[in-house]
Amino acid sequence: NQKRARSLKEELHDLKFDNWIERFGGSLSELCMLIKQEQATLKKLSTSIQQEGKQLQQKRENVDLQMEWLDMLSQSNIEINAKKPVKPIKILPPMKIIPFEQKENLQTNKPLQA
Repeated sequence: NQKRARSLKEELHDLKFDNWIERFGGSLSELCMLIKQEQATLKKLSTSIQQEGKQLQQKRENVDLQMEWLDMLSQSNIEINAKKPVKPIKILPPMKIIPFEQKENLQTNKPLQA
């Protein structure tokens, strides 16, 4: 009886499992396919991110190199400028500013006075 009872329980369990697989098996295979697609997408994204990281690293190295060049040029300019004699600045006396209207009057009056 116990063997028979156990086998009935096992059969019932197997029957429930088979029904569950029939009912949800399609959903599970779809879910598995979706998971595989997501994994492929994540792998592509990861590769893309790695490539972007490499490009950014190269750009940073280029900028660092350019900054070094600018520092060297700046330093050499400082050294060159230090060797050049300083030229004095000529300061001119202030000029008399005549408004435009008065200038016009002066120009038109000159021929009459001459």
